[in-house]
Amino acid sequence: MAKQYDGFDVPFAAYDDLSSSQWLFVKMNGNGIVDACDGTTDVPVGVLQDEAATGQGVSVRTIGYTKVILGDTVTAGQFVGTDASAACIPLTPGTSTTLYVAGQAVVGGASGEIGEIILFHGGRAS
Repeated sequence: MAKQYDGFDVPFAAYDDLSSSQWLFVKMNGNGIVDACDGTTDVPVGVLQDEAATGQGVSVRTIGYTKVILGDTVTAGQFVGTDASAACIPLTPGTSTTLYVAGQAVVGGASGEIGEIILFHGGRAS
């Protein structure tokens, strides 16, 4: 059974409608404003912990343990980052050199499932 552990959450405002974006990666989109990642080369600031309409407050896990929606098959132990839909995908250091490592998978699964990662900022997967 999946468990949610603690992490460091930061309050931000939603740039766009994030009412269907819980457990997806977000990026900075202004001073204190976040939006869902929409490109594989986006730099994720963290994972959205709740949902909100445009302009409302959201909580973003920036470091620690979090649930994520998987955008591809992910295996425990793999480094992960974002796809163009803000979902979690596996990264291969040395191959995924234009993508940013956002953490490491603890509980993997198939695309569309909820996995779990340790969220950290590792830079490019070079």
